[in-house]
Amino acid sequence: MAGVGGAVGGAVTDAMNAAAQPPQQVQPAPPAQQTDDMAAFKTKIEKLTVMKEAGLITEEEFARMKAKLLSDIMG
Repeated sequence: MAGVGGAVGGAVTDAMNAAAQPPQQVQPAPPAQQTDDMAAFKTKIEKLTVMKEAGLITEEEFARMKAKLLSDIMG
């Protein structure tokens, strides 16, 4: 019977310890629109990078277009 008491006591102690812990904060998922905006932004930056590396736009044009995209997404 000593084993049963130990098991019950351990279960009670575990339950009390769990109850004493502060609740964990769950991060809300970003809104779908925000996720879509970030995906679109990333795609556009990747395209600009390819264009710059191919010599189709200059470093200055790339920087200007990137700044515009950042401005647009930041609202």
